[in-house]
Amino acid sequence: DVCSSDLKCVVSFLFLLVALRMHAQDTEIWMYPNKGQWNEAVLYQIPLDGGKIYFEKDRFTYHFYESIKHHSHTSKRNAATPNSKIHNHVIQQEFIGANPTAFFPGEKKSDHYINYFLGNDSSKWQTKLFGTQEVTYSNFYPNIDLFIDASNQSLEYSFKIAPKIDPSIIQYVL
Repeated sequence: DVCSSDLKCVVSFLFLLVALRMHAQDTEIWMYPNKGQWNEAVLYQIPLDGGKIYFEKDRFTYHFYESIKHHSHTSKRNAATPNSKIHNHVIQQEFIGANPTAFFPGEKKSDHYINYFLGNDSSKWQTKLFGTQEVTYSNFYPNIDLFIDASNQSLEYSFKIAPKIDPSIIQYVL
């Protein structure tokens, strides 16, 4: 099913939920680029308390999980037992017909950086990854750009549509 008004309400609610979760973090929101430290489908990631958002070529993936702050298994002495569970929810918003080769022009970089030392394969380690608060997918649809803005402790996305372009080509499924 292509997005109906009910789905638009769900997506709006989902973004509201993400915004509230981010606001509760009381920190700035940063998007970090994938330089090989994650699955190749991921272009950018936003870490959250209790979740992550992944921006991919034609979709957003929202991954929510119980925050470790709410789990009693926080030290080796109290390591998780085989019956321990951390509940997860993953929702994908796939944009139908989006350009998988959309261009990503330069972005404003943060003053800080993070490092990823994941696993034993040092070729997947990445250092000095600067975050950004703005990402643009140029020509996400023909003559339509997708803009993601994470400034001012809020997250939103919008489309810049060229004159005389039919906005109904922007469609998604959940």
